[in-house]
Amino acid sequence: MTRLFQSGKFWLKFISFCGMAVLIGILSLHLLLQQIFSTERLSGLAGEIVGNTNRTLSFNHSNIQRSWLPRPTVTLNQISISRPDSPNAAVQIQSMKIGLAWQSLFGGTPAIEKWVVNGLDAELSETPEGSWSLADLLQNRSRNTLKVNRFIVENSRLDIHRQEQSYRVRDLSLKVLKDNDAYRIENQGSIQYRGNTAQWTGSGRLTGTQKGWYIPHLDLSTESQIRNRPVKLSIQSNLEWHAATRQLTLNNTHVSGNSPFADLHFNAEAPVAQWQNNVLNIGKISGLFTAKYEQDLTVNSSFMLAKLNLRRNIATTEEFELSNSLQTPRYQTTVNLSGDLLWERGRAPTSHNLKVTTLQDKQGSAAQPRFSGLLNGTLQGTSPQNWQLDLKGMFDRHPASLSLNYTAGENGSKPVLGGKINLQKLILTPYLEGFDAQTELVYPKLLGYAWMPELQTELAIGSMIMPGLLLNNLNTQLAADENHISLSQAKADLYGGKVEAGLTVRNTTPLSYHLQQKGRNINIRPLLQDILNYHNISGNGHTAIDLTAQGSNRADLTRSLKGSLKLNVSNGAWLGIDISNVLQNVRNNTKLKDIDTEIHTPFRQLSLSSTIEEGINRHNDTELIAENFIIRSNGQTNLNDQTIEENLTIYNAANPKAKPIPLKISGPLDNPSVTVDFQRLTSGLQTPEERKKALTDALKEQWQWLKPRNNTAPLSGK
Repeated sequence: MTRLFQSGKFWLKFISFCGMAVLIGILSLHLLLQQIFSTERLSGLAGEIVGNTNRTLSFNHSNIQRSWLPRPTVTLNQISISRPDSPNAAVQIQSMKIGLAWQSLFGGTPAIEKWVVNGLDAELSETPEGSWSLADLLQNRSRNTLKVNRFIVENSRLDIHRQEQSYRVRDLSLKVLKDNDAYRIENQGSIQYRGNTAQWTGSGRLTGTQKGWYIPHLDLSTESQIRNRPVKLSIQSNLEWHAATRQLTLNNTHVSGNSPFADLHFNAEAPVAQWQNNVLNIGKISGLFTAKYEQDLTVNSSFMLAKLNLRRNIATTEEFELSNSLQTPRYQTTVNLSGDLLWERGRAPTSHNLKVTTLQDKQGSAAQPRFSGLLNGTLQGTSPQNWQLDLKGMFDRHPASLSLNYTAGENGSKPVLGGKINLQKLILTPYLEGFDAQTELVYPKLLGYAWMPELQTELAIGSMIMPGLLLNNLNTQLAADENHISLSQAKADLYGGKVEAGLTVRNTTPLSYHLQQKGRNINIRPLLQDILNYHNISGNGHTAIDLTAQGSNRADLTRSLKGSLKLNVSNGAWLGIDISNVLQNVRNNTKLKDIDTEIHTPFRQLSLSSTIEEGINRHNDTELIAENFIIRSNGQTNLNDQTIEENLTIYNAANPKAKPIPLKISGPLDNPSVTVDFQRLTSGLQTPEERKKALTDALKEQWQWLKPRNNTAPLSGK
């Protein structure tokens, strides 16, 4: 025996035998592998997958790889599933690797240990009836489907086409891994929609139940961009699927998001939501939203939707509440909306019981609130680009109503918000708080936003009250966009008479203004006060004003003021000047002092036509007709520094042949200097004696025809 083991022939035969056995074993395993994954068997399985679907499943028969390690595995390439009754592909897969569990070969439960799909490219389309193009493949699965321990999808893409929108899923990966009695699910990818791209990652643990399956903790994170700034969204929920009723229930769903853009933060939660038969029902969803814009505007919002129902192209909620708080360094503004809501694709949102409340308070102040509104009404329309809002209620504690129409723009133009706003009374005092001559005038930022429509609205205000001014029965057309604001065809009862006016503000640097106004039978003094800051003429009459100006505050506007002014005033007074008092003083060649507004010169008629340039009002041939004299004058009033320079000539109304008296008025409007114009009075006289006699005779003559008509003593300065 020992000699046998030492024999070279023995070992040669033994090695040859073992080699033959191994070769036969390898050949047998190869043949067995070919048998297990034969082309015929694979083709048969492919036919079963697409059976009764009128589809075909094909793969490259000449490029099939088979291997035993690490498990019996077959790799198919260039797999294609056609559309029903069409050779065109609905699904294409670059390669698919299927590895069987070893126990499947030795009488154990058949199972796929690892199934890897690489390079899936599929198209999923929704039909008009609401079904999906690949649903027949899922419904055609065999009841004896093999158990899969690991299912992996890599480097795949999916195009989803709904009736109204398409989505492109790219870089899709999915892992479904057996974990005891459950499956761990991990997925990620990106989705493109409406020119936007969002990336997502998700994970969860799926457990089978008698009714279906359950995912107790689903985590989904997404990231997209707003104006090139990242936006992150996180979703957590518990999912439960009931196979018999085909109902998916989402419990304790929480959504949160944040972004550096506008320092945005968002949170929402829904205790229970159910999806069944393509209908999503949410008992209640509520949330918070905060954002900060341009360093000075903070927005805090909350919302609630009750009994929300989402169907195909339709969404309804029995009750919604949207509360918004907008804070700036000076003001806090609240806008609250509530009511029912119906949204239908292709139509505007509809609410039959819409409630709107508004309020604005000054920060850290007990000042009178502004924009205090409580309105109820309806919202309806034929499309998102055409809708109508009708509201009635109270605004600033007075009855108000509005009817607004939103109409889409044409050929790239902005949409238009038109309609009518009616206010019984508007008190502007709270809105003018803090406004003075140096207050900076800025164009409203709101009109510059891309989403802001052009305004073309009719305004009707019963009474508008501001300090020193009462305006009744105002009707005007408001037009506003990013370039201009105009009030046209304005008519009102103002200053005790009737006024027609138009005002245009243009968004230039600085702002440009154009005012046109015609008044009949109006109180002149408050008109001149408000427009020109001039206080020295009173009475009733007619006006025609055409003014332009540019500036960032009231002082700038006055300096740039130009245009024309025409006055025809009856039964008034020239305030601050008493001609009788003037003549009494200048008889002794003295100067009138300490004149105030109690001193005045009554008149029956005043006619004035002037031009304004750089804030200086110049006039010629102005005529003032009093009871016993006539004044003709020319000169100027500087509205910038409130000074006057006037050359007056006083004529005897009863005796036109009497020698007129020339006067000069100059200095501040509230206390001017009044003197005789000696140069005009003594023009042509040579000696001092002649000049003195001319002055004495003229004053004596004028005083004689003034004095008998004045039954009371002349007014004196204070």
